[in-house]
Amino acid sequence: MANFLKRWGVETRLSSAQYPQSNGCAEAAVKTAKRILQNNVGAGGSLDTDKMSFALLQYLNTPLRGVNKSPAQMTISRQLRDGVSTARVNYKINPQWRQTLNKRELQMVRQNEAALDHSGNHYRQRRRLQPGSSVWIQD
Repeated sequence: MANFLKRWGVETRLSSAQYPQSNGCAEAAVKTAKRILQNNVGAGGSLDTDKMSFALLQYLNTPLRGVNKSPAQMTISRQLRDGVSTARVNYKINPQWRQTLNKRELQMVRQNEAALDHSGNHYRQRRRLQPGSSVWIQD
């Protein structure tokens, strides 16, 4: 394996030796997940999925120490709806995040248009969906 990695120019390092805090972060995440699971097991040993889902939503909405943002805010730039009431402003998407999403969508459209143009297929231009639009999905 070492020869293969060397031929391909891959440099390896031990992350836990150089960055001991990274291993601690992973261990803390595992501990949190275990705690969520253990606290939501019924008397017979079965998992109460409703309680666990609620606990996961609460975890995703709880700000992390040092970052002062929740995991949900870091990934989708807003809080998720859970059983705890909060101000409506917390559910709004950050304008900067929305710009990033729009740029990604435009880039995907351009890539798809380029692929369709090269294949010779014709397509119909569709209206852009806005957040909150009603849609029909066919399986």
